[in-house]
Amino acid sequence: MNRRNIYLLFVLLFFSCSQNEKPQESKNVVLFVCKHGAARSPIAAAHFEKLISEKGLSYTAVFKGTEPNSSLTAETLIGLSYDSLNVAGWVPEKVSQKDVDGAAKIVTFDLDLDMETPMGVEVLEWNGIPSISEDYEIARNEILARVDLLIESLSDTEK
Repeated sequence: MNRRNIYLLFVLLFFSCSQNEKPQESKNVVLFVCKHGAARSPIAAAHFEKLISEKGLSYTAVFKGTEPNSSLTAETLIGLSYDSLNVAGWVPEKVSQKDVDGAAKIVTFDLDLDMETPMGVEVLEWNGIPSISEDYEIARNEILARVDLLIESLSDTEK
């Protein structure tokens, strides 16, 4: 292989991995989806990331919305800050088929995900969680209880 071909190969590899995407090492992504991607799903994702890290498990969280807001809600930002979770720069994005295809598990909040889920990918419906804007602490506690159960099930599968 000549020097020019090596350079072109390097450029192709660099740009294929640098577009805000990580090369997919494994399907260890838990996708959290709520309508606006601005409250329940980022709260679940933030707590999941903290707790999964403490357990040393190789999962990561992604949050999305079916009709995303332009930013996280004020209640979410204040509450997560009070919980000592840094979500600076987190912006809701629209869930895509690519997100669904790349997930090991999908968690939805009070919605039907109108997308085809790959065979073997479990979809958990976390319905009925109280509104974040009405009482952050009550809603967060219910989300956190479900996140704990999810992490427990994931750690059982890694054993």
